[in-house]
Amino acid sequence: MPAQGKPVPPAVASYTPASGAADVSVKPRFDIRLSAPHRELRQLEATLSPAASLKLVSNDDQVFSWEPVEPLKQGTAYSFVLIDKNVQDP
Repeated sequence: MPAQGKPVPPAVASYTPASGAADVSVKPRFDIRLSAPHRELRQLEATLSPAASLKLVSNDDQVFSWEPVEPLKQGTAYSFVLIDKNVQDP
């Protein structure tokens, strides 16, 4: 625990698809595994760039999975960004 006595939120332990992956399906599943159950210490929000709507399809408190609402455009490079709304920039 940090000095203030607050629990430390778990870190991202793994994710798929891998960064820079090629030939990804137009309807991929984005999986994030945390190093431990988050126990509501994190408020995760996933986005894609270029913009595409995502929906959370699975959450067991340690593994989170999102899928695009509509198929992604073929031949387009997308960036998946995961934000923790409980963490504020200094």
